[in-house]
This record gives sequence, C-alpha cells and structure tokens, in this order.
Amino acid sequence: MRVTLKDIAKRAGVSRPAVSMVLNNRDTNHLSEAKKQEVLRLAQEMGYRPNYSALQLRGKSTRVIGVIGTVFAVPVHAAIIEEIVRCFHKQGYNVLLGDHGNDLKHELELVGEFESRGVDGIILFNSMSPKVRERIKVPQAAVSHNQKIYDLCTDLRLGGLLAGRHLIGHGHRKIAFVERLRNSGVLRRRGLADALAEIGVKFDPSWHIATGHSPAEMNGAIKHLYEQGVTAFFTMNDLIGGQVLAELHRLGLRVPEQAAVIGFDGLTFTASLYPQLTTVVQPVRELGHETVELMLRRIGGEPLSESPLLLAPHLHIGESCGCASSPIYPENQSIFKE
Repeated sequence: MRVTLKDIAKRAGVSRPAVSMVLNNRDTNHLSEAKKQEVLRLAQEMGYRPNYSALQLRGKSTRVIGVIGTVFAVPVHAAIIEEIVRCFHKQGYNVLLGDHGNDLKHELELVGEFESRGVDGIILFNSMSPKVRERIKVPQAAVSHNQKIYDLCTDLRLGGLLAGRHLIGHGHRKIAFVERLRNSGVLRRRGLADALAEIGVKFDPSWHIATGHSPAEMNGAIKHLYEQGVTAFFTMNDLIGGQVLAELHRLGLRVPEQAAVIGFDGLTFTASLYPQLTTVVQPVRELGHETVELMLRRIGGEPLSESPLLLAPHLHIGESCGCASSPIYPENQSIFKE
C-alpha cells in the first residue's frame, strides 16, 4: 500500500502540511530541528515516494530529470552521465536514464515517455538529430561534441592540438590519426593538423586511419604507415590507443623508442597498459557540474546565452609518448632498507 504524507504525519505527531514542508525543504520554523529529522527519518523508513502524477497535475516540480543518450556504449559517456547523476542527487533530484541505442525514433519515444512522467527537464547526450530539441516541451540542455547545436562539450580540437604539440615536441613530424568510423573524430584530427601546421607540416590524408571494427584492417594500416615513416599515432579514444599499443608490440616495435602513442578520454585502465598510455583527459567532473548548473538555471527560467560552453581537456603524461617516467618513490625515499 502506498505511503502518504498523512501516514507520516500520524506517526510523527504533526500536521500533513508540516510533513510536506519538511520533505520539500521549505521554511518550517514552528517545528524543532529534532522533529524535522524525525519526519525525514520516518519518510525514509516507511518508504515514502512522491506521487509524481499528482505533482504534475498541480503544476509542481517533480524533482526528476530525464537523461537520454548513449548511456552504456561509450565508456567516457557513461562516466560523464554518472557525474551528472551524482550532481543532481546532491541537489535533491532523481534521474531517469534512457539509452536511445543510436535510433532516432527511439530517442523521440523516450522524450515523450519522460515528459509523460512529469520530468522537470531533459538532458540530451549525443542526440541523434538537432530536430529532437524542437520536440521537447520542458527545459532542456544538450551535451555533445557538436558545437553548432549543443550547450556544453569538451573542446575536442584543443585536445588534438595538445596531443599534436606534445608529439612534435618529441621530434615527430609524421603523425597518424586513428579512428573507427571515418570523420567520427573530425575535431580531434583537425587539432592535430593545426599543431602540425604551426611548424609548417601539412597533415597527409594517408596518415588518417579509419578501420571500422576490423582488427586485421587496423593492424595492416599501422604496419603500412610505420613502413612509410610514420612514427607517432594519435587515437580517437583510449580503447583504440590500447589496440595500437598491442599491434606495435606484435610488430616487434618498441614504444616509445620507435613509435609513440597518445590516446583520448583519460580512462582509468590506461594506467595498467604497458607502457602506460599518455592520454588527453576529458573534463568529466566539470561537464557533469556545468550541465547540472545549466539545467537548474533553465528550470528556474533564467535567460541564458545560446553560445555553447567549451570545456578544456588536459594532457595526462604516461610513458607511451617518449617522456621519462617518474618512480613512485624517489631514490632517497626507497621503501627497501639495506
């Protein structure tokens, strides 16, 4: 049987409006702090859940946000969405997640489903089409790499620029860009090309590897490029970076002595690769925090700039780029005693 505000009020010995005010964090000066804590404890103990349909009919906030996107397919997307959920929970909101599975029809269905459940707002994460935004009737925010139609995104071109400049600093002039699907990493590749242009080198289209999901095709392309004088590989993400490392090892090439590798995203597993992968780190925490702040301001009706917010990534130095690695313990602080 559904627990109501009246049930909690009866157990706590206060009025129903008083319970409502406590649970909605409104001013209740006539209640002692001890009584407020008792109401909160009873609500949790009794398993109280708001009636969102009733709140929606009364035009009140349900304190629920819908997030629609590629929730599970891409590791860094999952990390950013996890941070968004964490930040909303700190603000007292619950989050409904919907994975559109790269299907525009399903994405539109999720928008309708979430709105029917009375969400206060919807966040689109890597939406299939800008037209989806036109269908949303509640406050919204969009996170992605497409800077023309989205509100927040990582500055992917800057990430490519950082990676390119770092490899150039190690003496590399022929640097390949490796991705799965052609032009899915266009901004990262553009940043790499811009870094090379700074020293008067034009990015050769033959240095661009787009191999689909065929390991054999990728391996053959890496071998061919190395034989053509390419000495460094910048990859669209860390998963591909790990695969490039493995293939270079298979070819009998030493990393970073004979070929360097830099990944993209900053996933934690890169620390376990050999050698440790240098990677461009996406600002996951900042994206989560800024997305929630933007969404709350839009729910509050604040007028906002339509210019997208670009968040800067940073380069995490591993060992795959040619940098000297630092020991965990300096020589004079060794844990091994003579």
